[in-house]
Amino acid sequence: MAETDEEKEISYAEILASTALNSEIIITVYHEEVERTKTGLKNLKAKQIAKIKEEGILPPQETLEFSESPSKEYEGYIDLRIMLKQKAIVKIKGMKIPDNEF
Repeated sequence: MAETDEEKEISYAEILASTALNSEIIITVYHEEVERTKTGLKNLKAKQIAKIKEEGILPPQETLEFSESPSKEYEGYIDLRIMLKQKAIVKIKGMKIPDNEF
């Protein structure tokens, strides 16, 4: 999506798809739309996960994370960073499955 002074309409599904492809995106939204946008994205992701579970498929293990900052380009707008992060991960050096010999 090219940056212009015009506002464009985009669906929550398109935003989630772009986030899934890139792991992280930033959208610029009017400050009054930030909470509604975050809620809409969370709700859509929850619906998608429920549908995947109904089909007996293991759902994606990523969670949505958000951060926001005032737009440097547009007054009254917020740059909303949307990220997909792994749920409950632990960094390890390695893993061994012990045999029964000690």
